[in-house]
Amino acid sequence: MSCQRAVEIIHSYADGELDRLASAQVQRHIDECNDCNLRYCRVISMRSSLQDASLYYRAPRELKKRIKTSLRQEVEAEATLRR
Repeated sequence: MSCQRAVEIIHSYADGELDRLASAQVQRHIDECNDCNLRYCRVISMRSSLQDASLYYRAPRELKKRIKTSLRQEVEAEATLRR
């Protein structure tokens, strides 16, 4: 496997989206290529960082309520226009 191909599919590999053959090929390449191994480590590190709970924001109830009300009003206005 070339480095270019490994780079193209490294995120799919990290996400477990490849079939067994492709996964084995990527793993073999990562084991043999220091540059791609470093890239893979960065992808795994980034994925881990993005799962940090501090990055998530829970919207206040009032905001959710305003959005739902606004959407309901928009749907009703469209229904009125169609009649």
